[in-house]
Amino acid sequence: MHEHTKNKEEKITADFSIHGIGLRFNTNSQTILSSFKEFLGCFSATEPGYSPDITFTIFDNRQNLSHDFSIPEGLSLLCAPQEFAGVPMGNTGLEKLDFYGTGGESTYYLDMGNPGLISFDLTGCRVEGYIQNSDLLYSTRLPGAILMVVLSEIIKTLGYFQLHCSAVDRNGKGVLLPGFSGSGKTTTCIALIRNGYRSLGDDCPMLRYNMKGSLELLAFPERVNVTEKTINFFPELKNSNLLKDNGNGRKWSFNTEDVYPGSTKMSTIPKVVLFPEVHSGQKSRLESLSGNEAFKLLLPHGLMVLDKETARKHFDILVDLIESVECYRLYIGSDFRELDKLIDSIL
Repeated sequence: MHEHTKNKEEKITADFSIHGIGLRFNTNSQTILSSFKEFLGCFSATEPGYSPDITFTIFDNRQNLSHDFSIPEGLSLLCAPQEFAGVPMGNTGLEKLDFYGTGGESTYYLDMGNPGLISFDLTGCRVEGYIQNSDLLYSTRLPGAILMVVLSEIIKTLGYFQLHCSAVDRNGKGVLLPGFSGSGKTTTCIALIRNGYRSLGDDCPMLRYNMKGSLELLAFPERVNVTEKTINFFPELKNSNLLKDNGNGRKWSFNTEDVYPGSTKMSTIPKVVLFPEVHSGQKSRLESLSGNEAFKLLLPHGLMVLDKETARKHFDILVDLIESVECYRLYIGSDFRELDKLIDSIL
């Protein structure tokens, strides 16, 4: 990642390369940039002649923008989540998180109320806006998390589709673990990594078609969020000084490479999809799923898609994924620390 600024009054510019996608981030706030880097810090842009495919320009105040920045009249409210990152909206520091747009335009707006407003052009791959009170919001990593929602929508137009899942690799064979909070996906992921599996991310790895037209799973290795219960399962986490308080009173986070050096794998071929579910038994077990059953379980983890044509492509790649892998329900028992043996048996 390149980063430069002439003085504190001017824009700070940082460049990233996300599996070949060039991203330039402009801001006047080190706080906002630091929050964004929490999610993209592992993607560096060092190649000569760097040219960005995507441009973000995010200031810490509305007055820093060069024009009157507001939501145009006539746009429709497309989505108004009641929670964000598992936290009720009233507890996030945001007034709201409303998405506006129309069916025939490529520019959408993300309205946070007084804390900020962001516009993003899916055709031009440009993002512009402001996030006020960023020092307050930074304590919960919100600026970066909000901008990642926007980035996810843009990279879909470039053929990169994120899934809400954990992903690991064993000898070039990828395992995806879609699951909501409490399903055991993060605990399973950690148990596998500490037994030799390699991580591609715990929350939003990406799917794309490679040059041969085959599906490829790409890493998105952001920090792993864990509850106190999960921390107590693994001694290396319980005794680690590498845990960071997320500021919400519920979860902490750590960098996988800090705790398990050499555990990151940047790409693999998907072979198995496991839908984890904690159960009360001692022994973990697998239950084979049909393609139809698996697709119904996977679809809610495909994340939001605003553009209709992109939604069709996203749907198609999820169908291709299910048709090309084996799918199971994973019932996680008290022997979860030895899940590697069970998963090895189907790879």
